Amino acid sequence: MKIVLTSWIVLFLLCVLPVIAEEAVSEDTLPETDALTPAEAEYYSVAGKWNVHVGGGLSVSLLQLDFDKQGMFSGESATVNSDSSRSEEHFAATLGLKYAPVDVFAVGISLDYNILPLDQLNMKASTVSFPNIESKASFGLIHNLSGFLFAEFRLPIKIRSGMIIPYVQAGLGTSYHIPDFSEKELRLRDKVTMAVYGGAGLEVFPQEIRSFSFFAEAKWHYSFGDFIYKPIDNSKFSGSIDFMDISLLIGVNLYLN
Repeated sequence: MKIVLTSWIVLFLLCVLPVIAEEAVSEDTLPETDALTPAEAEYYSVAGKWNVHVGGGLSVSLLQLDFDKQGMFSGESATVNSDSSRSEEHFAATLGLKYAPVDVFAVGISLDYNILPLDQLNMKASTVSFPNIESKASFGLIHNLSGFLFAEFRLPIKIRSGMIIPYVQAGLGTSYHIPDFSEKELRLRDKVTMAVYGGAGLEVFPQEIRSFSFFAEAKWHYSFGDFIYKPIDNSKFSGSIDFMDISLLIGVNLYLN
């Protein structure tokens, strides 16, 4: 229940805060940047500043296992007829360092952590001797630790003495997949893989405070690898696994200068 509530709170912030901001701007819109004094322009600018990005929340798992069509069961050639997997929500966190050379663009590094539970794996196959094979298994958690280099495009909006910044991100890096279960039956062949992510969020500065800000964001992570599944002795099935999730995060940015 707490996990579902957290996801709805983050989605609410991402959807409602821009509407509130737009209403505030219509009531008390400040002059454009080129109409501000130098001191005012500096006050509303984040250019040339570093910040530490820290947050936590919910990982909505989109983990997917796809079996190859052919395998082996009890020493016989087997054909996989269908497969499915189920994975629930779990914890996610992010830690990053970001630099904005100009107000509308930033670059940085991000260390993301999320948990992908593999709650249920179903597979149906057939051989000459075993025409109706049905294998069901429950495993455990897969911990994903990912490092990214990313670019961010920002749109600062002044609201009275505060400010909001909607932004989008794209990153490229690597992921380290750590299974929290015995790999006797299911083995991940690729523990380290290339990874990408895309994200969008909203940064909110409290009025008259520029040393920190709050944020709410959503991140989509993706990487892929191979696996081997051995439900019983003298049996072997293989396929590909998509390590994919949507992380819903809230947190703070701490500005260093």
